[in-house]
This record gives sequence, C-alpha cells and structure tokens, in this order.
Amino acid sequence: MTKLRNMKFTRKILTEKPSVAEFTHVVSCFIKRNEKILLLKRSEKVRSYRGKWATVSGYVEKNELPEETALKEIREEIGVEVKLIRKGKIIHVKDKEGNWFVHPFLFEIKSGNIRIDWEHVEYRWIKLEEIKNYDAVPMLKEALENVLG
Repeated sequence: MTKLRNMKFTRKILTEKPSVAEFTHVVSCFIKRNEKILLLKRSEKVRSYRGKWATVSGYVEKNELPEETALKEIREEIGVEVKLIRKGKIIHVKDKEGNWFVHPFLFEIKSGNIRIDWEHVEYRWIKLEEIKNYDAVPMLKEALENVLG
C-alpha cells in the first residue's frame, strides 16, 4: 500500500456534478456531545487510512441512501442512538485508488455509551478547533466545517 504522504489528492466541495465515470460514495458522521466532536482512531484491520483519526464512516451500498448508511454505521461502529442535526454538501476526494464522494453528517447523541468495534482502537471527544491537531483522514477538517454550516 502506498504511504499516504506519497499520495496526491484533489480536494473540493462539490457545487456541480463532476464528469467522472467511476466513483465511490461514503458517509462521514460527526457525532456531537456537549459542544465536542467524537474522533475515532482507525485500526490496522481496516482497508484504508490505518492509524488515522476519522469519524464514523462507511461505504454507501447499492440501493441504500446515504442517510441510511450513516445510521447503520453509527449503530455498528459505536453503538449509540443519534438524532440528525445537519447534512453537509458532498465533498470530492480523488486519490490514487479512485474518486470518493463523501457525504458528511452531523448527529447528536440521544442515548447510549460509546462502544467501539474492531474498526477503531481509540476514541476522543475534542473541541472543534482541536481537529487540526490530529493526523486525520483527508478532508476531515473541511468536512466538519462544511457540516457545521
């Protein structure tokens, strides 16, 4: 696997439909509690961005809406019930492996305690401005700014 520092990224927030033949839709779910955001450190068992800080995320399956994927991934990865606060604009990340269309969401915890699954090894509640201090997946800070409006 090519090291992240050697990869070139094209980053932008979509304002129009790109002319791309192949792409993958993924969700990025920011979880809010008491003015803090949940960050999760990805395990060595996941396919991409191992050891990077991220949100709850996952691939949008065929015949599944991004909102459905977001709720499913939250239940699977951290085991809490949430309320949707806001959906952000789609963000395009192009890397060596393909084109990624990231659907960012902001949720608030309704009930439950964080219980991470195998995809993560650690979690932290951080202040919004602290996100820049983490070795994160591409465009995480921009996705957060996007979903906060």
